[in-house]
This record gives sequence, structure tokens and C-alpha cells, in this order.
Amino acid sequence: MSRLPDANHFGRRLPSIKAGYLGAAILAACLVSACGGDDSPAASVSAASAPAPLPPQTTSATTPSSPSLQPLAADQPYLDNTAYDTTATGSLPSATEAAAVTHHRITLNGKPLTYTATAGHLTVRDPNTNAPTASIFYTAYTLDGADVTKRPVTFFFNGGPGSSSNFLHMGSYGPMRVFSEQGSTVSGPNDVTLGENPQTLLDKTDIVFVDPPGTGYSEAIAPKKNQDFWGVDADERVNAGLIYRYLNINNRGQSPLMIYGESYGGPRVGIMSYTLHDTYGIKLSGLIMQAPALNEYEQRINKYSDGSVHASRRYPVPSLIGPTITMAAKYWGAITDPTLSALSLPDLFQRSEDFSFNTLVKLADPLNASTGLPDSSSRSSSSAVTLAQTVAPQLNALFGNLLYADASGSPYFFNAQAQSTPSNPTVIADTFYFANEGVGPQIPLGFDNAFVQGKTLGAYDLRKALAGANIPASIDNYLTYDPSLDDLSAYTPIFTSYVYNSLKYQAVSGYQGLNAATGGNWNHTTSYPNGSQLPFPDATIFIADEMAINPKMQVMTAAGYYDGVVPAALVDWDMQYVSDPKGGQIPSSQMQSSYTRVLYPGGHMAYADDASRQQMHDTLVGFYAKATSTSIPSMTR
Repeated sequence: MSRLPDANHFGRRLPSIKAGYLGAAILAACLVSACGGDDSPAASVSAASAPAPLPPQTTSATTPSSPSLQPLAADQPYLDNTAYDTTATGSLPSATEAAAVTHHRITLNGKPLTYTATAGHLTVRDPNTNAPTASIFYTAYTLDGADVTKRPVTFFFNGGPGSSSNFLHMGSYGPMRVFSEQGSTVSGPNDVTLGENPQTLLDKTDIVFVDPPGTGYSEAIAPKKNQDFWGVDADERVNAGLIYRYLNINNRGQSPLMIYGESYGGPRVGIMSYTLHDTYGIKLSGLIMQAPALNEYEQRINKYSDGSVHASRRYPVPSLIGPTITMAAKYWGAITDPTLSALSLPDLFQRSEDFSFNTLVKLADPLNASTGLPDSSSRSSSSAVTLAQTVAPQLNALFGNLLYADASGSPYFFNAQAQSTPSNPTVIADTFYFANEGVGPQIPLGFDNAFVQGKTLGAYDLRKALAGANIPASIDNYLTYDPSLDDLSAYTPIFTSYVYNSLKYQAVSGYQGLNAATGGNWNHTTSYPNGSQLPFPDATIFIADEMAINPKMQVMTAAGYYDGVVPAALVDWDMQYVSDPKGGQIPSSQMQSSYTRVLYPGGHMAYADDASRQQMHDTLVGFYAKATSTSIPSMTR
């Protein structure tokens, strides 16, 4: 399959070049190229919707001491001479649990916050044989003097698969974070700098960042190899084992427990909510999933071992990229309908999602009775044209005139890369409905033609643009040219320096921020609670099961309006399954009391944008208050 480098931590391996979300994101970029405008976003984006960026603190790594504050305890540096092998066959002959312990103080909301940082390794053991299986690198931040029986602890996981935790670590809610021109005001000779984090959650929860095997400084222990953990089932077990080990040795069995996952980290922690309970008797107080690809792989990986394909179990799949296209069109000034233009961002998104889920879905082809797959031949051409004509005006309005109608009234795409014809109007449905491999038209993923007035839009944040009309179309070079990822490449070297000098974990090995080998070797086969297996992970099943047996668990999803990788409508579609009578059957009353849905004005990475990070922080403060007021001790046996 053509895809981004498998080291892509933010979501997952990109799909084949057949119809999918990113292909439609290209359409989102192309739709605005015919709308005019200058080099800046449309004037309709008011100053009120773009709050002033937050300046970084000008302090050093810790707030300077003063006579009124207790002196910090002595640090305990750790020199790690182990050469970590993060290749597929990497395997340590043995492992040592050791860590650097340092003491820090930052200023938060005008008050000093004193904490301890612990950076090192824990050994995960097989829950049945107790044999050591992996040495996992982690970094923990704990507030000094807190009552650990009441204070929450939150474990953070990035995705990929194949990403270390350094992106969340350096960008989200730890005590220190990266400031950059892309997401914050930066003064000084460099456009990327490290500073105290005004949106840290350390005043609400202790924080642990985790690197799965083959990332960071983590490695399997013989006879296991790194590749043994590169799959859904094994990944869940080893990361759940890390949490179990940390809670045990740090006397955190009574602490309210939260797990936080971004992108593929979303299904990782969604499934882990059940794994922790089923394997270790550990109940969560909170499950937090940011831009989570909860059941995206069902749309991508649909070939069984015999080569057959299957339709989605929840067919027809609506236009999951459609609302994202609407929001991108709004940002770039392509929404010209006065009624739509007057809507707030939440209302505009909801209007487009309602249209996609309830109206546009009628364009889907019926299932063939013998194959169970969508079959355009079973729909009459006249009915297809009639339906297409009916929805075309709404589609034009919501998608920023992406479609035009020919003389006969049949809509078609103006985008040359996905041109439909009057004789085949159902290409609209195919393009926006089917991400299934083998279903729908082919859409090349070359971004060289996806411009807004000579700009290339970022798939991870469709508001970001890179000037230039000659960007190479090679998918392999895509990460180099996505403007929404411009500053994120700095996270790994900054983290490496930070952990060595500030946290005093002094490793001789390099730090593996993104492991390109992991995604390409990932085993998607997933074992489900009822004993069945499917060739893809559907985290909604595990979430529903865990909500049923742990009704006090609070659940939160967060999605960005401008995320072209994991569209916000995909998150909504997946979470509907949790309470759908055909799915998890969680009562609506429980969903209303236990589920928090957040839509933020950003792209895939909420932490890469000041306004989104602040909104997420404020929502999480309320989420923690609610989760801890209803929680029980995490370790119940």
C-alpha cells in the first residue's frame, strides 16, 4: 500500500490510494482553490475566534529558589550505559529497574509547584509465568507532599503505531513543553524553545509518559523480541503490565487512575481499559482519547486471509470527512451561503455532520445479497441521478462549492484527480462513503495539486499552508512537506537534551522518537472479549464492555475541526456504536452522565495550538473533578 512512513505517530499508517479520508482531505484542499482570496485565511475568521497566543515563561528549567521556599532535595542522576536496540529483532539479555530522580519547582498561576521527576525503566512480566518480557522507559512527574490515596495518576500514550511518548510529553500537559512559532509567541534567536507549561495538569494529577517496546529507550527482554509486541493484543498486554508494575512499586493502588491516548493511542487506551480490568483487576476512573482512530482499521483492513473483503458491519458508512471539509472551507472563506456563514463553529460542524449522517448517506449503494458488498449495479441510474440532484445544492453549500452541476443537473467533482461524470454520479457516494479497500474510485494522494492560491494544506491541520507550487508529490516525502508538522520534528532532539540535562537520565543510546519499522510490521488481528478474533481493532467494543462492568468510569473524546487524518465525524460515528442497540447497548442515561465529547478549533494535535490546548486543559480540569468524585480505588484485588 502507498502510505506515509510507518513512523507516523499521529494517527496510523495512511490508507491505500483508494478512496479514504485523506483522499477526501485533498478534495478539501482543492475545493478552496477556486474561491479566490489572498495569502491569509479569509476575513470571516474574526479576531475573536483567534485568541492571542500564550507567551512562554522566561524561566529556566525550575523556578529559582527563594528564602520563603524550602530548598529542593538533592538530585539522583543515573548513567545508563545500555545500548538499546529498537529494531524488530532487538532483545536485551537482561534488564535492570533503575531511574534518575530529580526535583523541580515551577510557577503555576502565580504559585510555586514543587514536584519530583523520575525517568527510567520498569520491567514488565508475563502475568501468568512472571517471566520478564520487556524493559519499558517511562517518565513520571509527581507532586510533592500529595496524598497518593486521593491524587489521580494519568498514563499518557502516543500512537503510530511506532511513536514514543515524547510528542505528548513535549507538547501537552507536562510541567515543561515546547513553544514554537507555529503554536505560540516565541522571542529570541530560535523559533522553538522549552519553557514552563501554563497548561500543565500537574496541579490536578500526577503524570506518567510511557514508551512502548521499540520506541524511546524501551526494548524487549530475551527470549522476547521487540517485534513480539508490535501487534494489538501484545501491545495491550505489555502496556497494561507497565501500569500494573508502576502502581505496585509506587503504592498507587488506591489512586484514581486515568489513561490518555492520542490517535492510535486512542484505540490503545480504549482497549486497555478492558485489558487492565480483565487481566489485573484494575478499574479506571477516567479514559481520555484525543483524535482517536477507534475503529478506523475496519475501513482500511478488510481483507481476510483468503483474500475476500467485507463491508462495514455498520453499513452504510456516512461521509466521515465531509464535516471536516466544511470546516476547512469555512476557515478559508469558501462557505458563501449566508445562513451557513452565520453559524458558530460548533453549529456549522453539527449541520454538516447531520447532513452527512442522515441525508448524504442515502446515496450509498445497496448491499449485494450474494456478496454482502456494496453494489452500484443494483441501483438504477435514474434513481442515482435523482438523489444526486437532490443533495447537490446542500453539498455545494456545505462543501464550499466542491461540486458543480452539468447541463443535465448531474453534479460532478471539478477536481481533476477525482473527476466524476454525468453518467456516473454515484462517484459522489463512493468517494465520501467508502474507505474500504477495493471499494470506490482511486484517488492519488499527490499533494502537488492540492493548493489554496499556491499553497499546500497540511492534512494534520487543514488551516496550515505551505507556500509553493512545486512540492514533490512523492508520498514517501510527505512528512517533509506537511506544514502542520513543521515544528514537531524538533520535539525529539529537545526531549533528548531535556531528559539528559534536566532530568539527569544520562543514556549513551540515542532516543527513538518514531520507529519506522513498527507500523509496517504491526499485527492488527485483535482478540475480543467474547473470544472471537477480527483482522482489525475495534476499540468501541472494549469501551462498551468496560463501561458496562465499570459504570463509574468517565470517558472523554476530543477531536479537531481541521483534522484531515482522524476526522471529528469519525470519532462521533465510532462512539455512537457504544450506545447503539446493535452495539454496546450502554444506556443513554449512562452516556449522558459518563461521556464527555470535545470538539476543539485545531487539527490532529490539540497541543500544537494555543487555543485548542487551553480549551482541552479547561475541559480536562472539569473532567478530573468529575472522575475523581465518582471513582473507586483502581486496584480492587
